[in-house]
Amino acid sequence: MSTQKRQPAGQPIGGQFAQEPRGESTISLGPSGRTLEERDVRRTALENGGYVSPMAGRALDAPASSEGRGQWWDTHFVRAEYQQVGAGYPQMPDDYTPSMTSGHSISGNRRTHRMAYAGAGVTLRMPSVTSLKRFADEQHGRTFDVPVSAEFPGGTVSGWVRVTRHGKHEWSVSGLGFGEQEKAYVTEAVSAVLEARRPSRALAQVGNLLERRRARFAAGGTKIDPTERSSFISGVGYDRGSGSMLVKIGSRSYGYKVSMQKFEAVRGAKHPGQAYNAIVKGQTRTEIASCEKCSRFYSAGTAHRCPSRHRDPSEAPSRQNLAARARATKSVV
Repeated sequence: MSTQKRQPAGQPIGGQFAQEPRGESTISLGPSGRTLEERDVRRTALENGGYVSPMAGRALDAPASSEGRGQWWDTHFVRAEYQQVGAGYPQMPDDYTPSMTSGHSISGNRRTHRMAYAGAGVTLRMPSVTSLKRFADEQHGRTFDVPVSAEFPGGTVSGWVRVTRHGKHEWSVSGLGFGEQEKAYVTEAVSAVLEARRPSRALAQVGNLLERRRARFAAGGTKIDPTERSSFISGVGYDRGSGSMLVKIGSRSYGYKVSMQKFEAVRGAKHPGQAYNAIVKGQTRTEIASCEKCSRFYSAGTAHRCPSRHRDPSEAPSRQNLAARARATKSVV
């Protein structure tokens, strides 16, 4: 665990500094467990303009100075995903500020304002929610990538998350190249901060992040899978959140309060219609509803949230992605 002094929750990291000369930073892939061969493969892919997969690794300890902030951004440029000729999901720029005054970003402007958000056992460092939402407005609903580093129960990590804004307080967030534990904590923490009415207090008030994640998945409902072995039942599904089995007969759907075992018995039966009549029909009925947006079913009267989803990447080259790739090629060692 890092012994570096943390910034208070919701407080900015750094500010505006005068230009000062400094050498090109170099980022080793060693802390993330990559071998020298894998490092060379990544550097070659960066140089040749081909696809480069995203990766995540241990967050590097860096001083809270202009040089430290530069290392933070350079590390993320090295670990980002790159498509050919700058296409793909646009990256959050490192110079996204309203004034565009002189600074140390790739373009020579002031760096994007970062914030620390802490609570629920996690400390995030990422572009401020204010700048993220302003950038999202300019994307007009497009999906984009955001650099983030975090301390969480189990260690530290830095990498990128992919985000899509669906409404004022609803975002889809997925981790790129993270391990399962890292992904669970980091993506849920980013989601909580982006969706909160008061982002600076979000993690202090959210409670258990893993419980929030489970509740969000449960609220997604279920899809109905077609049943090919029955002319009577056209589809079945199971909503784990409410413990209800969904059965589609003709054009109508019905819900039953039954165990997962009974659902599996019907779904895996040689004759699902007969199994339904023998095991499920006559059990306690539940009222179900369907979502027009995601076409999933859920128990009526319970909270529903469409599963996380991202939009297709752009085929147009991104100036930021091209500049970041060039920077990453010079930085990786």
